[in-house]
Amino acid sequence: MAVAAASTLFSAEPDKILHSKCLYPTVLVNNGVSTGTGFIVRSEKIGNEYRNVFVTCAHTLPVSYPIQFVAVGKYKDWSDFEGYQNYPCYYYAVDRKEDLAIGVFSTASPVCVADVDYEAKLYIGTEIFKVGCGLQDQFRLDYGKITSVNASVESIFFNGYRTSTVTYSGDSGGPVFHDYKVHAVSNAVKLLNNNPIDNVAYAIPIKNVKNIKANLNISIDFVF
Repeated sequence: MAVAAASTLFSAEPDKILHSKCLYPTVLVNNGVSTGTGFIVRSEKIGNEYRNVFVTCAHTLPVSYPIQFVAVGKYKDWSDFEGYQNYPCYYYAVDRKEDLAIGVFSTASPVCVADVDYEAKLYIGTEIFKVGCGLQDQFRLDYGKITSVNASVESIFFNGYRTSTVTYSGDSGGPVFHDYKVHAVSNAVKLLNNNPIDNVAYAIPIKNVKNIKANLNISIDFVF
């Protein structure tokens, strides 16, 4: 069941843990053709700036993407959204098999990082929530449960999660949380009755990020 953003993300007394660990690390991903969602997994100071690593879905990136940037939300007093700050980015790894991509962008100051459990396992009935930007490019929080732990989406991925969370086009790549930790990545949605509320949503287990290293034969140790 979805929970209105106004009652949770932008309340008079916001949940600061929710904001700092879940909302603030979520970013809007834009490639000049379409938008998606991502989340920051590491921020490291190098010289006079910070290198920030984020995860998103590979299918949010066309084969040729002319513009590459992420938009980080700006807030006042924790919950007062003041718009986006755009940053150029590049993609260190794009794995079409796992449908995951790892991007990097730089900022002058540190950013909030999501708490990721790369060994996480979710079970049927586990309560979760997700952050996505798919509805009018605005951050949105949706609650639900895991309804399957062995779900497949065509040939994109296998042994993924099916969830009951409301999901829109553009939410792909967004973080799925349990106990304020990222356990999965929003991936796809099947609409029923052309109504996002009556949908079937899917998510990639976060542990699949590690498969990128093997599939592409590259080092992504800096992510962990």
